[in-house]
Amino acid sequence: MAEEIKKEIVFSKEQLKNSKSFEKYKDIVTVVMADDEKITKSELQKRIDKFLKKEVK
Repeated sequence: MAEEIKKEIVFSKEQLKNSKSFEKYKDIVTVVMADDEKITKSELQKRIDKFLKKEVK
C-alpha cells in the first residue's frame, strides 16, 4: 500500500492576521510569528493556545 501524505497549506503572517478565523487573535499572531514565516493554521492555533496559557508576570 502506498502511504498517503497529507500536506496542510501554509500561510504568511499577513494572511493569518487578516483571516476571519484568527480575527480576535490578530495581536497574538503578530507576537507568535516572525515576519517572513509561513505556518499552517493548526500550528498557529497551537502557538496561540500556548501563549494564552502563559502566566502573566
